Amino acid sequence: MAGRVPFGRKRIDFGQGAIAIEGLAELEKKLRTMPDKMQRRIMQAAMRAGVRPLVLAARNAVPQKTGNMRKMIRGSVKRLPKQQAIRGRVVVRPTKKQREKGWSADYSRHVIRGTRPHVIPKKGTGVFFGGKWYGQVKHPGSKPQPFLDDVYQREQEAAIAAYRAKFFSKFELEASKL
Repeated sequence: MAGRVPFGRKRIDFGQGAIAIEGLAELEKKLRTMPDKMQRRIMQAAMRAGVRPLVLAARNAVPQKTGNMRKMIRGSVKRLPKQQAIRGRVVVRPTKKQREKGWSADYSRHVIRGTRPHVIPKKGTGVFFGGKWYGQVKHPGSKPQPFLDDVYQREQEAAIAAYRAKFFSKFELEASKL
């Protein structure tokens, strides 16, 4: 779930599709007259605001067993200087404190994409399951649960509205400093 907003372009790309923003064309000229630092502040603040509804919806939509994966869903905004772009995305990865406690999000891809039927081989003394020890287990696989794709489709408009609102408000704030 990545989003990319190139400086001076008239669209937002949240990974699966680009969406045109009305009114951005006339602001493009004004935005280019601002110093680079101001442009970055505007775009980063807007992207953070656009990613936020997606993160909240993803936390509510995640399939839960223990709740750990829900706690590891975060928004990430990164500046890409070579492309002169800012990327926003929803990620499932532990924070530094969670990593120190031994948390891992390695299994999230298996939840999202599913798994094929497979054999879990004997390691050491075997596998303990259902009160019994087994030398190997034939796992039936699991169905994909693409909750991030569903969230993107459902919350796309809210993310764009939040991005747009923050962009215009931050633009006005930064323009008043000139």
